[in-house]
Amino acid sequence: MSLALGGTLVQVPAAFLAQAKATLAEYESGTLEDALREATDSERERCPRCRSTDFFRTMSLRKRMFAVLVCLFFAPFPTRRSRFICRSCGHEWDWGGD
Repeated sequence: MSLALGGTLVQVPAAFLAQAKATLAEYESGTLEDALREATDSERERCPRCRSTDFFRTMSLRKRMFAVLVCLFFAPFPTRRSRFICRSCGHEWDWGGD
C-alpha cells in the first residue's frame, strides 16, 4: 500500500540515526536482499529480457488512484500486482510473469 501512496516515512530517535542510515544504505544497495536470498536459498528477480537485476517496482497510475479511493472509502487491502521496469533495457513485466 505504501507504494501506491508514494512511499514510507521512517522516524528514529537521534541516538539511532547513524544505524538507521547504515541500514537504509544496505537496503538501497541490495545487501539486505542478498542476505535474505542467501538465507532462504532463493534466486534474485531478474529482467526476463536481459537478465539484469537493476530494476525498480512501479504501479500504474490507474491502480494507484484506485488504491487511494479504496483507502478513503473502504477498508485497506494489500495488492500483489506490481510491475517491474528494468533500468538497463527498459523492459516492463508483472510480478511472476514474463
